[in-house]
Amino acid sequence: MGGKIIDSRKLNDDEITFLINKYLVSYVYNAARVEGIITTLLQTEKLVDDDNAGDLDITSVNKMKNLKDAYKALAKRDFLDLPNSIETLAKINLLIEGRGIDPFAGRIRNFKVGITGTSYKPGIPNEYKIQNQILDIVESKKSYIEKGLDLYCFIMREQVFTDGNKRTANIFANKFLLEHRQGIVTISENKKDEFFTLLVDFYETNDDAKLKTFLYENCFINFDNQDKFSN
Repeated sequence: MGGKIIDSRKLNDDEITFLINKYLVSYVYNAARVEGIITTLLQTEKLVDDDNAGDLDITSVNKMKNLKDAYKALAKRDFLDLPNSIETLAKINLLIEGRGIDPFAGRIRNFKVGITGTSYKPGIPNEYKIQNQILDIVESKKSYIEKGLDLYCFIMREQVFTDGNKRTANIFANKFLLEHRQGIVTISENKKDEFFTLLVDFYETNDDAKLKTFLYENCFINFDNQDKFSN
């Protein structure tokens, strides 16, 4: 891995709220593009402002509305104070995959799946092991930012749910990061190809060092470096 992942200056409540509200359109747009939704910044802005995204298909619209709700939740202290647990992870997946997108939203996957673009095949999730791994990460002696990135990578690779795993991992990791007043991870459109290349490598090798360094150096936004990540 590259340079050491160290914590940022702690954000206060007003800075967290500002960071969410100012870049809400960018967060939803970035997450939608990573999801493969063909949307524009203008369409995303219309959806965020008035729930109207023009001629996008209903599934894409609902996914983006769910993303908007999830990112807005990150500005609420009661959401940030939820325990870092598999129950909270399931609540986030239900939020991400609600509005009829996935009938299994919020339920732990109990069958085998494959992942497009990689030979890696995740096993069937074990709730007890997932909870223990989350606790191991949270209770480690690493910086809060590295713990957040560890959670992000672990949840993506584990494929806990039938769908929405990257989005769920992102919101869960960001909840942890903002709970500890650090910042947000968002994959800008001009970084998504490199992100996917490193994600596939992580799936294949189970070595997250390169992916975490990339996320830290290119995709982590806080109050002090915010302008670097605006679309």
